[in-house]
Amino acid sequence: MGCGEWLLLEKILQLHVDGHLQATCSYVGIDFPHGRQDRWSDLSTRCETCFPTVEDLHFDLLQDEGLVEALQRRKPFDLIVLANVLHELPPQRGLRLFELLFPHLTENGKIIIIDPDFDWCFSREAWTRKSEWNLEDIPVEWEADAVWLSRQAISEVLRAMGFQATVHPYPRLNMVLWAAQGGRRSGADATRTADGRNALKGHLAVQVSDERKRIARLRRELCEQFRKSSGLSGELLVKTIEFFAACASQCRRLEAMEELGP
Repeated sequence: MGCGEWLLLEKILQLHVDGHLQATCSYVGIDFPHGRQDRWSDLSTRCETCFPTVEDLHFDLLQDEGLVEALQRRKPFDLIVLANVLHELPPQRGLRLFELLFPHLTENGKIIIIDPDFDWCFSREAWTRKSEWNLEDIPVEWEADAVWLSRQAISEVLRAMGFQATVHPYPRLNMVLWAAQGGRRSGADATRTADGRNALKGHLAVQVSDERKRIARLRRELCEQFRKSSGLSGELLVKTIEFFAACASQCRRLEAMEELGP
């Protein structure tokens, strides 16, 4: 899920071409609708000699419609990858997605979640590389539109829902990603969603408390820069955007907690 421009499929295809992947496997890509079907046509043709089944499906991942039917019509999966999907979904929907996917794993199947690292997204480093950015590159959207979850939060949610979870940091040039690997536990089922919801609510409550302190710090820093500045500098602009993005992010976090219910 989150196949986007099919980068993962290209990697798998290259492993097969190079002889590093001998096993026969089928591939099903699922994502929000997008307009790259010309590229998909070329890529699927290249895959025909390697994979017995290659599919590219598009659904509104915020809704069950279409997705549930697609999962039910296919055999259980040995591996499901959520690539940069989780932060795009409201936390309540993320829990529902785990609930939907759980029954469609084989007995030894795994879910791998790849997402930008919470600690990096909210670190000073993420907001102080302004000399390398154009104005439009300042990371407002990942603050204001997403509810970012730490690796620890997701691993605890997965365990509460009946997965065995391990987490692996994955540094990149301009950010830090993480991957949480969740394998099924014997006897676990999707009825443990409430346990996952409670674990998630606990982590969001901690985030809300921490972010109050961060917003207060940003306000002090912004006031100090206004006092020192004789005009609109790049540093002052970035700090202003960071402050208002943090406020918007806190509002979204509080909304998420309300959506999760009492």
